Amino acid sequence: MQLSTNVQSDITKLSFQSLLLEEFLLEPNLRREFGVSEKLAELALRFSDQAAKILHLLIVSKASLPIPPDVIKEVVGWLASQRHTTLIFRSIADVLATARSAQDKYNSCCRSAICHAVVGSYDFAFGALRISASVNDSWARHHHIYGLIHGIENRKAQAQYEFEIAYAYEPYSETKVRIAQALFALSQTTG
Repeated sequence: MQLSTNVQSDITKLSFQSLLLEEFLLEPNLRREFGVSEKLAELALRFSDQAAKILHLLIVSKASLPIPPDVIKEVVGWLASQRHTTLIFRSIADVLATARSAQDKYNSCCRSAICHAVVGSYDFAFGALRISASVNDSWARHHHIYGLIHGIENRKAQAQYEFEIAYAYEPYSETKVRIAQALFALSQTTG
């Protein structure tokens, strides 16, 4: 019996999301760092109503701009979401890593890409991966992460391309095993 296309797509997405989550959990100290942006998001959301009211008063009194309070409240809520606090927190980490070395910059951007992808911000993840690729496109890590995101998005050809490059460049056997698992999962998908 054939699975419906939607069910197969959901299974594929879930499979690659679990592989991405495995990378997140295996990355040293990333859960702890991710928790910081999560806590910042919680705090920001807790105080977003008050912050929006204060910001509205400042804008109206100082700039004399007639901006409705609901617009400011929506902007503050948007900024306070975990997706955006992750972006801000990881961007700072990437800038600090850039000051240390190219290898640190590469690693930090890959870690940022994983964080963004875990919260579903694939556009931010791709931005971080482009920076990693600009440091050294013949390193494997960013190709592996690109492949996982393409797998989640059901872009089989792009995922396979990235996984094959990652596998060819990866020097560590335990990581090669995970890339091989991703290639196997990709071979089990239809479409």
